[in-house]
Amino acid sequence: MNKLILDTSVFKVYQGELKFNDGNKKSYFIKRQSGVSVFAVDKKLNLVLIREYRSFLGKTILKAPGGGIEKGEKPVQSAFRELEEETSYSTPLKNFVKLNTLEMGGWLKWKNYFYLAMNVDINNKTMNFKDESEQIDTIKIPLESAFEEIINSDMVFDPFLLYGIALVKRHLK
Repeated sequence: MNKLILDTSVFKVYQGELKFNDGNKKSYFIKRQSGVSVFAVDKKLNLVLIREYRSFLGKTILKAPGGGIEKGEKPVQSAFRELEEETSYSTPLKNFVKLNTLEMGGWLKWKNYFYLAMNVDINNKTMNFKDESEQIDTIKIPLESAFEEIINSDMVFDPFLLYGIALVKRHLK
């Protein structure tokens, strides 16, 4: 039986017993809110990314727009909302393509959905609705050279970024 010992809006910590194939056991595990990563591409095949300050790291990281799936939301609805909130870019829901889902197991249970948003454009209606608590800048990088530009830069980047770009390139072949 697992006992909930901490409940936050982003994750829950349980005390219980996780048994692994090798016989090892863990006493605590974390269940994190599921999330989305949105790989937005405009009509000129530029990738829309964000630079976001992460206070825990004390650094700005490069990442795809995304975030947690809110209660009652479908993953694609979350992808649509996060893209607009973090970048002021949008595209109709029909232009969102689910690329993949990653599930983490072990002591951290978490699911992240990867979406491609095609033909995005600035949405003037949402330009002033960014969450002021998030320190975010939007940048565009040509999809064709995104790997090289990111790897050769000094920017710290989210580990899902290169994986997501690979998924987008595979889908657009």
